[in-house]
Amino acid sequence: MYSTKPNGKTVLVGMTGRTDSTVAAYLLRKQGYSPIGVGIVFYDSNDIKKYDDDFFSSYHLEDLNSVKQVCEGLEIPFYAVNAADVFKAMVLDKAVAARLGGEHFNIQNTVTSIIVNVLIDKMKSLNADCIATGHYARIQFNRKTNEYTLISANEPIADQSYAMASLDQKALSRIILPLSDIRLKEVEKISETMGVEVCENNRDIKRTESFFFSKSFVQYVENNSPPSLRMKGPIIDVELDSFCADHSGVHRHYIGEREIKAEFTTLESRFMVAAVHSQRQVVYVAPRGNYVVKQCALKDVVVNKKQDVSIPLTAFIQFGVSSAKLPCTVYFKCNSSILIELDGGSDEIVAPGSFAVIYSKEGSGAKIIGGGTVSKSGDLPLLNRVADAEEKDELMDEASDKKKVEAKFINF
Repeated sequence: MYSTKPNGKTVLVGMTGRTDSTVAAYLLRKQGYSPIGVGIVFYDSNDIKKYDDDFFSSYHLEDLNSVKQVCEGLEIPFYAVNAADVFKAMVLDKAVAARLGGEHFNIQNTVTSIIVNVLIDKMKSLNADCIATGHYARIQFNRKTNEYTLISANEPIADQSYAMASLDQKALSRIILPLSDIRLKEVEKISETMGVEVCENNRDIKRTESFFFSKSFVQYVENNSPPSLRMKGPIIDVELDSFCADHSGVHRHYIGEREIKAEFTTLESRFMVAAVHSQRQVVYVAPRGNYVVKQCALKDVVVNKKQDVSIPLTAFIQFGVSSAKLPCTVYFKCNSSILIELDGGSDEIVAPGSFAVIYSKEGSGAKIIGGGTVSKSGDLPLLNRVADAEEKDELMDEASDKKKVEAKFINF
């Protein structure tokens, strides 16, 4: 039977019934806390059965009874919270708007913020002192600056600091991360010794994130948006500035798409979507590997209060939950905006709408300096595809006309 520790703080634990959150609750109880398991439901499974089993599945609790049984095994109380309205407004509706606008959408950071804020909202009614989750990251408090800083986990493969990067100081001050210094193998070993049967673990966030680009989500967009926002339009080859085919709506395409299905045909496999102009209903394509992003701009940026924003900063930036950290130079601008120069450029197109997180270094223990949403990718210059110097010289002679050279730089 659950009993409250005389001197222990009560902590609300976001529970999925899977390994990570279960071990987090188990460790908190071992440390003298009084944990309360909270399961958060984001949508009714019956409403989305016509779409796909991967409908943002890693965030959804399909079987609350399983989570309740896990909490009973840990001998802690369990409460369920319905956050379907918040999830629809903050995730589904915004994801639909992003596809209609030809942009990407940051799902994981938004869901993490919802989870944390729901737990904070429930603290008072459940007489709790703090909250906890099973995320792999660290939080450091600086007594001099009176500020909390998020730091990447010790094990890069498990690091979830990117997902937590949009949390504000209020949230960081209330959250405990029991798995902050623990490796995945240790968590698995602890799980085996608890004597509690957990749900099947799902750490494949990349698979869940890919649902945003799936045919099933396109169907969801079409079922939840007016036809006037899904007009047909042209697909343009930016290299030749020529018409390729017609598309059936920009929501059916996304930046970086490689298998491009037009209205009555499929484009050559050498093409990828380079940009989308939703207002003109135009999809721009380019040969794969021909472009590199050297600059991008971030909006709605939040940085550490004590960060010196008067000088450029050498740092690393991450554009997606499964993306690599890229070396860059950060230029702080006014109106909560930042200009990023990627050292050597990136061969992956950075799409507007993506959430970017700036780190102090590449490996474990990196401090998060700030983050923001990509508002624009800079010039996308054509890479030199010439194999040898002689051929390059011949082509340069043929392209001596300045207009021909300038035509190789496309600014979307």
